[in-house]
Amino acid sequence: MIELPAGVNLVMGIVFAVAALLAARFYGGHLQTTLRRGGQVSTTPFLPLDFGVALALTLWLLIMVAGSSRAAP
Repeated sequence: MIELPAGVNLVMGIVFAVAALLAARFYGGHLQTTLRRGGQVSTTPFLPLDFGVALALTLWLLIMVAGSSRAAP
């Protein structure tokens, strides 16, 4: 059985927290703008931040799945 290094969970927790804060800040701004416009939604292309948040969440999910597959029953 291969064990992940001790700091991986800490690092991934920090990465997830930063990604969640960035997403909350970014998408919270979009929500405020949408509410000010009376619910009208604008269509804009994906931004690099969207890609970064999706990438961080994907990496977090993959590490959690890899860690849980190696856990003792």
